[in-house]
Amino acid sequence: MGQLQFEVMADRLQNEYQLDCVFEQSPYGEARWLTGAKADIEDFVSKHRTAIAEDIDAQPVYPRQERLGHQLRR
Repeated sequence: MGQLQFEVMADRLQNEYQLDCVFEQSPYGEARWLTGAKADIEDFVSKHRTAIAEDIDAQPVYPRQERLGHQLRR
């Protein structure tokens, strides 16, 4: 989704449902689903536990941050 879609959604929430809506920018630019051998995934997750999220199916996801237009490598 782009900025315009968020603005349209916020406008519709306000005008159709009288709900205020505030969007905050996330520091993450993309997410990577982890694949590979189970032992390799478990090793990676254990080393990056504070940076790991889970998707709706409880699968590990590695969100990557972007700063000043450059992706940080971990």
